[in-house]
Parts: sequence; C-alpha cells; structure tokens
Amino acid sequence: MNSKIQMIASALIGALGLALLAMMIVVEDEPGAIPLALILVGAIGCATGWMRGRAARSQ
Repeated sequence: MNSKIQMIASALIGALGLALLAMMIVVEDEPGAIPLALILVGAIGCATGWMRGRAARSQ
C-alpha cells in the first residue's frame, strides 16, 4: 500500500475512533474499548506510514 494512502486510511480510522469515543462518553459516561482500539490502530498506522514515506524519500 502506498504510504500516502496508508496515512489517509489511518487518519480516517483514527477520526472514526474519536467520533465513537465522544459519542460513547456522552451516551454511556465511559469510553469503551473499541473506540480506544480504533484510535490506537489509527495512530500506529499513521506512524508506520510516515516512517515508510521517509524511507522511500531517502532512497
């Protein structure tokens, strides 16, 4: 997968996690595991996409 596409997809997953987290806090007064996992996956995906982009530019 292209690093830009990976970063965009990861950012969308992270944004979805943030939206779900906000909704769950408002509705249930606790964050829940799924939104936190989506935020974590999005952050890890953005970090690996950034590192892959840097590695491709240095070659």
